[in-house]
Amino acid sequence: MDKPRYWRACFSGIIATYIMTVSAYWVSSIGLPPTDPSRLMAYSFGQAPYLFGLAAHFMNGIIVGLMYARLRSFVPGHSIWIKGIVIGILMTLAAQLLVGPSVGPKGFFWQQAQPLAVLATSTIAHLVFGLALVASYEE
Repeated sequence: MDKPRYWRACFSGIIATYIMTVSAYWVSSIGLPPTDPSRLMAYSFGQAPYLFGLAAHFMNGIIVGLMYARLRSFVPGHSIWIKGIVIGILMTLAAQLLVGPSVGPKGFFWQQAQPLAVLATSTIAHLVFGLALVASYEE
């Protein structure tokens, strides 16, 4: 196993988080509800400014990038596509089961007005994140 490249992991986390955030807004063009992860993060801080939520959102991306750099040999698959999909699925599960209930005003996705649409938005955004993270780190 080669040595982790931590600076590259930080940069990859920022890139992947940006691409994910854009895709979370883009899904409205295919009829899914858009989401604003930064606003959800700001909500978790109480009456915190949006900038705090934005910083927390990007810090999460950097942390996941660093975790990927350190643990990537344990991620199943040999191609960027498979590894990215695995990361995306893991991030969707973490977002819906761990993060969502603590940051969102309505908690779990199934407590939303359109639970499957909200889950689809989250899944698409996190798959995009996983693919962007792995592609930017490995290339």
